[in-house]
Amino acid sequence: MRKRKKKKNIILASVFFFIIVLSLISGFVIEKTVMTNRALDYLSEKYNAKKFEFELISYKRPNHYLNDDAIPLMVKGCYKWEFKYNERIFFVNIIDEKFCDDYQIEDVEKWCVKWFKDNIDKSIEFVSLGSDDLYAYQINSDNKVMTYESIEAFLTSDGSFRWDEMFDNNILLAVYYLNNSLDFKKLNEKTDNRLNHKSISIIFENASRIKYKYEPYKNQFIWGKEYYFVPEGVFLED
Repeated sequence: MRKRKKKKNIILASVFFFIIVLSLISGFVIEKTVMTNRALDYLSEKYNAKKFEFELISYKRPNHYLNDDAIPLMVKGCYKWEFKYNERIFFVNIIDEKFCDDYQIEDVEKWCVKWFKDNIDKSIEFVSLGSDDLYAYQINSDNKVMTYESIEAFLTSDGSFRWDEMFDNNILLAVYYLNNSLDFKKLNEKTDNRLNHKSISIIFENASRIKYKYEPYKNQFIWGKEYYFVPEGVFLED
């Protein structure tokens, strides 16, 4: 009798455990489906495209993790996606309950270079731009599709926001020029005057030659791209 009762309890416990596991898996699948559909709605509306045109590569729900500050605290991450669209791999995040993405990062970089060439100096060759910079701007703006005409609004934006109570972020633009006779102080002054002294943090750097590339990063908090550069004629390996 005791053996039967013990066997029955084991079966009940196994069934109960299976139900819990199944519920957790089902909950994760449902959450992923619902949140990914929200991300696709955001992308299709912003870029005027069909949802099926965006290929989902990876997804991660927000988890709590220990930050790296002097006083360790538990911090909650964001919903994060990796998509492919028009042969571009890009990232989407929900930060402060707002969607943001870095699909246009290469375009914005080129438009920034063009703006500096047209308005500051022809010798400007490259602008260092990261996903964080686009996210910061998008969170503080209407987050519409950007064009060359959007660049001044980007450069004159507040450029700062708080990820949450633990994180500050500011747009910091590094602008590289190849003319050794230029003075970065004069470039700063000319830029401030052109933008009516209202601009994000801009640093001018002189570099004889630069090779650069974007590389993706996926940390516990957000997903995006970082910019790597080596100035003064030192090149990264292909």
